[in-house]
Amino acid sequence: MSNLSISNAVSRADGGGFRAEGRLQVINRSSVIIQHARAGHAGGGFAANQDVVIAGMSNVNISNSQAVSGHGGGFALRRGLQVTGRSAIFISNTTAGGSGGGAYAGGHVVINSSTVSIQHARAGTVGAGFAIDGGLEVHSGWMFVRDSTTTRVGSGGFMKGRALLTSQSQFVVRDVEGNDSSAVLVADCLHIHPGSAFLMENVKGGHAVKLQNSGCSSECSNRTLQMETGAALNTTGHCPLSLGLLSVAACPNETVHLSGIHLRSWSSPLLSPQPNHVVIDDVSIHYEPPLKNLPILTAKDGFTVNSLVATCPDCAQGVTLNASNGTRLAAVSPMKLQCPSQVTVSKGFTSRCACPNYQITKEHFRDQEFVSVQDVFEICRF
Repeated sequence: MSNLSISNAVSRADGGGFRAEGRLQVINRSSVIIQHARAGHAGGGFAANQDVVIAGMSNVNISNSQAVSGHGGGFALRRGLQVTGRSAIFISNTTAGGSGGGAYAGGHVVINSSTVSIQHARAGTVGAGFAIDGGLEVHSGWMFVRDSTTTRVGSGGFMKGRALLTSQSQFVVRDVEGNDSSAVLVADCLHIHPGSAFLMENVKGGHAVKLQNSGCSSECSNRTLQMETGAALNTTGHCPLSLGLLSVAACPNETVHLSGIHLRSWSSPLLSPQPNHVVIDDVSIHYEPPLKNLPILTAKDGFTVNSLVATCPDCAQGVTLNASNGTRLAAVSPMKLQCPSQVTVSKGFTSRCACPNYQITKEHFRDQEFVSVQDVFEICRF
């Protein structure tokens, strides 16, 4: 139940507000408040050389701090961080000349039944919201990144290792801006358990999420993207992503499972580059016109569509799917078919579109209400 408040502090080296050489604990309803602090190198608010624990309904609040040439505009940790027991970290208006505009951690970060909020952060290199070198776990917690910017990758966050959300956790990225060749969130792999969600609203960049597991690390194993039943990966608002939702560099011969993904006002690919095989379950995409053979994904060894819904209410010709070559799946509003505004695929089959007035249905398809996605453009003839 102690309080530490520091304001208008400057350090030529690490730790604008203070530097902790040993283990740092903020526990038992204590609070640390740092305002207007600047470090010549790392840790605008504070720097710590050992593990940091925020526990027992305690709070750390850092605002208007800067790490001039190093990492961690809010704080820089050489090792790991634990935020537990209904505690909270609030970071706002921070900048770093290096990585981690909001915060930097050199070790593992665990958020358990607690909240971490980072707003208005800027980074000179990677990870505008945060940069973590040891992976992230969120258990029954909430992580929020808003209005962060970097000219490099990870305008929302950048981490080496696994991003894991379990037990009713949420990771929210909002109003985050990167360049057209960068990614909003970068990690080795992303695992989301039932009841948890990764949510993006009004994000801009190349990819929303970039996963780098081509080396097939032991932590990520053979699941670069793991979305368990009841998990969600959603977008809302305006999300101009020039390269697509997901970039997945998976393990050799790994099958990538896409599930629990629901996209609104969408106008870019779902997945790139090309994994070996893709399975789609519980995916819905609401498209905005124009919709001219827009790629959903391409897979070297093909794909399996178990459950997919695509809608385009404002497309004059409706919407359907093009999978004619077996390795590329695309959404299209066709000129030569009469399709509804929603197409549903179940276990590889979908309702067939109607043929235009000057064409008729081929005899082979006349008694079939459902056709395979590979045959959508094969049902009509003059």
